[in-house]
Amino acid sequence: MITDYSIKDIISYRKLVWSNQNDFFYLTYIPNSFEAFSYQPDFYLFGILDEGSITIEINYTTYTVKPGYLLVYKPEQIIKVHHISNNTKGAFFMFTKGFIEKDHFHKTRLSFYDVELSNPCFELTTKDYDFLQKIYDPIIQLLGNLSSKVWNDSANNLLVTLLLESNALIKNYTNYSFELITAEVQIYNKFKTLVLKNFKQYRELNFYSSSLNISVNYLYKVVKRQSGSSPTEILNKKLVTAAQNSLHYSSQSIGEIADELHFSSLQSFSKFFKKQTDYSPSNYRKSLRNS
Repeated sequence: MITDYSIKDIISYRKLVWSNQNDFFYLTYIPNSFEAFSYQPDFYLFGILDEGSITIEINYTTYTVKPGYLLVYKPEQIIKVHHISNNTKGAFFMFTKGFIEKDHFHKTRLSFYDVELSNPCFELTTKDYDFLQKIYDPIIQLLGNLSSKVWNDSANNLLVTLLLESNALIKNYTNYSFELITAEVQIYNKFKTLVLKNFKQYRELNFYSSSLNISVNYLYKVVKRQSGSSPTEILNKKLVTAAQNSLHYSSQSIGEIADELHFSSLQSFSKFFKKQTDYSPSNYRKSLRNS
């Protein structure tokens, strides 16, 4: 079971105190209580570890984050935390794309969250670690003392500063050419955004190709090259995850879930769900209650 997860969910599950809005969050002390399940975040995370250690699985590969390491993950990746040691400290920032969408960061040639990093957790040189610490620490202090009246705008500008400085440094740790943004990368990223917003209502590829002003055939080739999956497989995965979450966490009837996901009938929903999971919706819900 993979759960869609938000910053608000992180704050709630770990019982963290946060009085600001839920599109941006930062923390320096990392609690060792964490989710016992895998999740797909709808937010970006980046930051450095100062003390302690974190064992985390990203897209089914396990990494150990140690002092002096930088960690990056982003929406749609599959995250599973396995261990956080006591007294773990660092500087980690979480934000949604919407929080910085009005700014220019997403328009730069290519940022670390636009590409698939071969290693999302890597050891910094002492020089680079010290440099980031000198950037992160004063900004964290500023974030804790901003006026509530202009908190969003001020936090937005400070976050963009962090992102730009981090982005310039991360380029030294990846083989990806950040200078060569391709049309395919842009198309794939726009497709993923469209899917997040429209997967419940629109499942025909014509909707997505038309929205992107390309042919269905070209959309298929681009998405397959960029992700290894077809557009339909990505849509189905998103849809079945939403169905599983509703069956698990809501009290809705199966018919109501089918309606919410815009299936033409209960039968078509049941057929789709069984094809994707090998369970009927009712048996899937029973298996959760019996586990």
